[in-house]
Amino acid sequence: NSECLAAHFEHPYYDRMASLLRGVGMVSSTNQAYLIEQGESVYTETGGKKTAFFQD
Repeated sequence: NSECLAAHFEHPYYDRMASLLRGVGMVSSTNQAYLIEQGESVYTETGGKKTAFFQD
């Protein structure tokens, strides 16, 4: 949700990550947020590859 995403950017680890990236020369990036409505495993319960998705 929106509140959790905003909190992610306020966490101390986020600032540490950004500092590390600047330290190796990264000065800018383009990032996007996406809203995912549904998700499921790509494997069956026995570990096989699924052949169809979101059939429920």
